[in-house]
Formats: sequence, structure tokens, C-alpha cells
Amino acid sequence: MIPAGSFDLSSEWSKEAGAANGKPFSVKMFKMVDEDAATVLKLAYFDKVEPRPEQSGVDENAGVNYLTFNYSKANFKQAVSRLEEAKNWDG
Repeated sequence: MIPAGSFDLSSEWSKEAGAANGKPFSVKMFKMVDEDAATVLKLAYFDKVEPRPEQSGVDENAGVNYLTFNYSKANFKQAVSRLEEAKNWDG
């Protein structure tokens, strides 16, 4: 994946948006291809976190809370069509 930028979000923004319990965090962005219309994967991370209890399986305390997919207006209809095709796939 190709790095596509990054940004930091303050504790004030986090609190106002209802994200991350008011803790500041950073986001790194990546693309599969270096094109303006390419899908962007955003990964949020925290510099300081409290230790979690030991996990006994992948269903407990998973690290991924949500995924965001960003499409250009020009490619949105194509993405919806691919999702609809995948929904009807029997494989």
C-alpha cells in the first residue's frame, strides 16, 4: 500500500465528535494505487493506551473498531454495483 497522508485529532475534537472518549489520536492513510480516485484506507492509532487484559480468543477486545471507505463521487456508483454483485455471489 502507498502512504497517502496523515493527520492528528485533538482531544477537543474527539470529545466534541463523541470519538475515543475525548482522547487525542492520529490517523494514517493508505491507497492501493497512486491515483486521486483510489480507495483510501484510514488507520487510527493512539500514542498512549492503557494495557488491556490478556485475550483468550479473537472475539475479545478486538483492535479494529470500525472501517471507513472513501470513494470519489465518480467511482461511487461503480463501487455500489460491485457490492451488489458480491451480495448475490454463491461462492
